[in-house]
Amino acid sequence: MKAKQFLHLIPLVSLLLLAAVILSEDRYVGDNNRCISCHQDVYKKAQNSRYRHTVVLEKCSQCHLLQEMKKGDAKEVSFSSYKTRYVFAQRDLSKGGYNVDVIVRDKAGLANTSTVPLVPANVKTVRNDRILPSIKNVKIGDIRQTGFINIDISWGTDRPAVSQIEYGTSPQYGRRTYAGNVFLKEHMLTLSGLAKNSTYHFRITAKDVFGHTAMSEDYTLDTANPLPLSAKAAQTSALGENAVEGRPNVNSIKFYRIEDKGDIFADISINKPSNIIVRFTEDVSQKEDVNHGYGFLSPRAKGIDVCVKCHPQNVSHPVGIKVKGAGIKLPKFLPTIEDNVMTCATCHEPHGGNLRFMTRKDFKRDVCAECHMEESFD
Repeated sequence: MKAKQFLHLIPLVSLLLLAAVILSEDRYVGDNNRCISCHQDVYKKAQNSRYRHTVVLEKCSQCHLLQEMKKGDAKEVSFSSYKTRYVFAQRDLSKGGYNVDVIVRDKAGLANTSTVPLVPANVKTVRNDRILPSIKNVKIGDIRQTGFINIDISWGTDRPAVSQIEYGTSPQYGRRTYAGNVFLKEHMLTLSGLAKNSTYHFRITAKDVFGHTAMSEDYTLDTANPLPLSAKAAQTSALGENAVEGRPNVNSIKFYRIEDKGDIFADISINKPSNIIVRFTEDVSQKEDVNHGYGFLSPRAKGIDVCVKCHPQNVSHPVGIKVKGAGIKLPKFLPTIEDNVMTCATCHEPHGGNLRFMTRKDFKRDVCAECHMEESFD
């Protein structure tokens, strides 16, 4: 009787075991059938190799896929000056998509937010126009004295540019202000640490997004008798401030690349002088793929980080370094990743090979001389 009762439990136990097996499998890879359907050549090469990488035969995702979902990376830049237009370069954006939040706040504390999508691969390239920026409407503000003397200088440029002032007690100057990293059409910088009752020379330089640099004429100011223009008036004139009612609004957000440069430039126009915060948040939804899941690991991760999870790091040759130097040249059969960086996969076949340790070449036979030429050891 007890035996019959136990037999009734067998189907239930079998179902539970089957469910456990299914749940333990990766939802994208499983028994690698999905991968093999597209990558038969890689799988067959591993199977037919004398030395096989067992990971290839077990789970591709261990080296190739990110299994955990993570929040999108966010990059943020901010500018505290009150301007109506900001142009700046944003570096290190991946090839995926981003949601760009632009938060603007005026002098009254009123704020507004605009959001636009950005796909770096679709950003257009702007050609170099070979035209220098022009510097205009140079104005000198009031003296501000705390111990030393500080004076604000304001001016405009006909196109967005980063600017700097060289100044000193002679036409050779000798001192300069910080240039900054935001391209503006309305500028104001402070000459600080000036002595009393002294004459100073100053000159303005402006560089646009193409790298064209313009230089103003030589100006002079007397700390005993600067031009009768108040600092507030100078600032207002430089900013072109108008009485705009209500919250600030973003008029336009543009993205472009400059030819021969890899950075993406953001060009943001606002209806009234405001400071700004720009947040680039990676759009993880664009990484979801029915075959590959949530994104591939980076080439560096696949070539180094994944390897050291299982293999000891006491390697005989350093990895993660750029191949450079006189007399050093990698043959074509030793691959590197971006920027000519060596990884474990430079010398080892990642899926399987016929040489010991799955090396791409027999390491016992003058393997050093393949890359290090004789003259590099002089």
